[in-house]
Amino acid sequence: MDQLKFELINNLKIIENSINLEFKGINKGLLIVYCNWSEKAISNITKTLELIKKVNYFGDILIIDIDKMPPNFQINLLGTVCNGWGELFEIENGKIINKFKGKDCYIDFERRYKN
Repeated sequence: MDQLKFELINNLKIIENSINLEFKGINKGLLIVYCNWSEKAISNITKTLELIKKVNYFGDILIIDIDKMPPNFQINLLGTVCNGWGELFEIENGKIINKFKGKDCYIDFERRYKN
C-alpha cells in the first residue's frame, strides 16, 4: 500500500495474504481489491475510502492487493477475476451481494452510497 495515503479508518483491515480472506463472519462489509501498480486503482480506492469516511460507513472494510490473489482464488471467492481498477464487493451476512467492477467501479459505488 505504498502509494496509498489516507487516514486510517477504524473498521479497515488490510489483508496481507489471500489465505486469510473470508467473509463468513461479516454481517456488513466491503472488500476492495486494488493494484499497487495501477494509477486508476489507486485513484479509485482513495476516492472510495474518502466516501466511506464521509458517509460514516459502519461495516467492515477489507483491502487486498490483487497480486496477492491468484486468479483461481478470485474466481472461487468472488465469482470473477478482478482487472485492477480498484473493484469493490459489497458483503452482507457473509455473502457478496453487489459487485462494482471495471474502470467506473468507483462511480457506480458512489451512486449507490450518495443516494
